[in-house]
Amino acid sequence: RRRSAGQRAAARRGPDATTYVDPDGADVAAIRAAVSSLPDRQRTALVLRFYGGLTVAETAAHLRCPPGTVTSLTSRAVEALRTELGIELTGSDEPATEEVRHG
Repeated sequence: RRRSAGQRAAARRGPDATTYVDPDGADVAAIRAAVSSLPDRQRTALVLRFYGGLTVAETAAHLRCPPGTVTSLTSRAVEALRTELGIELTGSDEPATEEVRHG
């Protein structure tokens, strides 16, 4: 039922919209293993940013490091996951819920 609802929603959004793909158990296990294999600080930055939804500044405060370090840790973690999982992603590495601030 969830899959058909997702397909209907995707059809309403049109062909250019990103669709949600419900990962199967093997995908979830592979993602968990890949995240677990990251160095501690990369894993922590990744989880705080994407799972916890913290901003770069909030993550930096939690890790007690400069914001640039958080950006670097997150970028390296995402790249390691892409390599480990053999996936090619396009678009922003920012969480969808965070506003983009310029300036």
